Amino acid sequence: MGRNLKSAKNHLRLINKDGDNLLQRVSSDMKTLESILRQDLTERISNMDDGLLELAKLRDAISAGLSETRRELERVHKRLGKANTDISKAKESILGVAEKLGESRQMYGDMRDQLEKVIHQPPTSIELVQQAVQGLLRASSKWEGDAQGIEDRFANVVDCSIPTEIKELESDLLSNGYSVLLAGNQRDEGEIAQIDEQLIKLMGSEPRSS
Repeated sequence: MGRNLKSAKNHLRLINKDGDNLLQRVSSDMKTLESILRQDLTERISNMDDGLLELAKLRDAISAGLSETRRELERVHKRLGKANTDISKAKESILGVAEKLGESRQMYGDMRDQLEKVIHQPPTSIELVQQAVQGLLRASSKWEGDAQGIEDRFANVVDCSIPTEIKELESDLLSNGYSVLLAGNQRDEGEIAQIDEQLIKLMGSEPRSS
């Protein structure tokens, strides 16, 4: 196995290891973020359960009270349709119905205020998800750094610098009298210079500085 092939395989083995480490890090970070969000969201829902159930009971109590108030008003209406009705007592009942309606309205207002307070008590589910997204962004910036490291290492897998052997062989061809040999009997400086230029052109090297 050639030296460059062996070096490339070693580099790729390390890059594969880096890739595995990156995937493990992503998986670990995602599990951590999911665990935190699951715990926070479960706690949020659990806390909401108690508050909302209490408010539901209160709403049932209000509804029951309104039903009783309606029956009371219906009884007053029936009494008023009879002869010899005690008007004073009917008035008292009507005022009582009005007072109960006021109490029910106040209870409903209090319940609505409590509901608003319970629903908007921080952190809300939206805020918890936003926190998770921020955590994901922080983690992803580290993932990107690791991924950039992998990409940077690809550039080092194969040595693309010009081999020193090329420079050495070029120097040998131009410096050890081969031009004179190729010139044969025509060994004047102009002929030798032309042969040097021909060699340089064939080798694709840069012309010698004069």
